[in-house]
Amino acid sequence: MFTAILKIVGPSAFTVTSRKSAREGGIDAFRALGALGVIQLHFGAWRGPLWPGTDLGDLSTALSFVARMAVPFFFVTSGYLLARRGEPGTLAPAAWGQVRRILSLFATWSVIALAFRGVLRAVNRRSPWAVFEPLASFLHDLQARPIEFLLRGPEEHLWFLPALCAGIALYVAMDAAPWLRRLRPFIAGLIGLLGLAAGSYGLLSLPVTLNPRSGPFLAFPLVTLGAVMAGRPRMRSTVAWVGVLSGFVLTGLEASWLSQRQGASWTSHDALLGFFVTGPFLLGLARRSEGTLIARMAVLGRMTLGVYACHTLVAVLVIDAARRLGDSAPPAALLELVAFGLIAFLSFGLASLLSRFPSTRRLVQ
Repeated sequence: MFTAILKIVGPSAFTVTSRKSAREGGIDAFRALGALGVIQLHFGAWRGPLWPGTDLGDLSTALSFVARMAVPFFFVTSGYLLARRGEPGTLAPAAWGQVRRILSLFATWSVIALAFRGVLRAVNRRSPWAVFEPLASFLHDLQARPIEFLLRGPEEHLWFLPALCAGIALYVAMDAAPWLRRLRPFIAGLIGLLGLAAGSYGLLSLPVTLNPRSGPFLAFPLVTLGAVMAGRPRMRSTVAWVGVLSGFVLTGLEASWLSQRQGASWTSHDALLGFFVTGPFLLGLARRSEGTLIARMAVLGRMTLGVYACHTLVAVLVIDAARRLGDSAPPAALLELVAFGLIAFLSFGLASLLSRFPSTRRLVQ
């Protein structure tokens, strides 16, 4: 499957276009959509126990199903942008610089998250000592499951950052020698299949306690697929659309089968085989996208990292405020929709604010 995708996204699927630019507006615009999708996955409206079997609940499930492709797109895009920074065999300096920066962001946002939740806990409990409770809890979990929590951090969603580092590191480790570069797609495919077998498909167990979406299992194959598309002309729109739709159909079939086999919901899987199909074709579609709306969305897309990192902290405040409304709260359906909108608006707003100051800009861009 992996090598078949590499053939599909090879030269025959492309047409010649203008020269490469430092940034591509379509990619940045799709990043903004991806950030919105991540917020939908975590805090979308109509996801709770009130909504199963209702029209709004079905709509939320459908939106979350589509939004699950945000993370594959982010990984593929990272590989694409990395490979565009140099010729094969010359990527190590850029890659290790990127890894150091991402790990620094991971550490910084982990500290911010612990401090934020500690202060909030202290205020709510009216006890200054409660400020240390989130840190103590994290250290306890880290001691119990060191690898899992080193690759995840104190906030669940931060797993993406060390996973991206693992994917980039493996990719560039195989970049020095031609024979390693030839083997890289096959090794990436095997690692991806291992992650699927140990993860969503539940066919085997890993020797360590680790969520198989973390580390290199999802990131390395997707980074490799993205890198294959670097330096190539843009994909034809028809090829991109067919690929994206095929990926969604495959993912839907997998999710339906696993739902019947395991009783899991359609949106509970961290990775499925369809992710590896949809991700690169979404990148191909993004590269074909242009226009005024795309240009405006691209401005927001440059702050995707900040939105991704801060949205859970913003959500804590919004959800807490919604709960305090009590009897004066609007109907549940409207309240959940407004809360989702506020989380998205404030997350993008906070990222935009942080981007205005040199001392905080690197936290969000």
